[in-house]
Amino acid sequence: RLELQANSEEDRADMLATLSTRFATLVPNLSKGEVDLRALEQKSEGNPLYLNTVFEHLAHKRLELADLGSLPSGLDDLYAYLVERAEQQDPQVRPLLMVLTLARAPLSAALLADILDEPETRVRSRLSRLRPLVHPEDDIWELVHPALRYWMISAHDTDLIEVQRRIANTLAS
Repeated sequence: RLELQANSEEDRADMLATLSTRFATLVPNLSKGEVDLRALEQKSEGNPLYLNTVFEHLAHKRLELADLGSLPSGLDDLYAYLVERAEQQDPQVRPLLMVLTLARAPLSAALLADILDEPETRVRSRLSRLRPLVHPEDDIWELVHPALRYWMISAHDTDLIEVQRRIANTLAS
């Protein structure tokens, strides 16, 4: 098991080296100083999941290099920022994310469409735009990480009862 200590200089140096390597792979023509890796590492608060989430959003072109300076610190605030951006583009992403949050197992796009009472093509399109917050495997979708599920539950607890009702009604019919 790997444990990183946010206040360990050795672990921070390792994280900066990893950041540098990942950025060089992701953006080969990146010039030195174009991205403040130390500031990004500080925003991560030593959490590799924060950095991985940022890299995945860059790779899927959901974030641009210019967005990095405005990212919040901490994983919960990063999730809030990313979900808010997605909701600004499509207000219906929250119900979809809430269904995936409450699901005890990954769900097919067809079942998600039934639960949300929307055309399957629209749900598939929305799921595609939500990547990398959601992850498909053989057209079965789930949230990308349990940490996102926990954040969704704590941040949107007032929506849970209605979403649970929708899921139950769909599965009962």
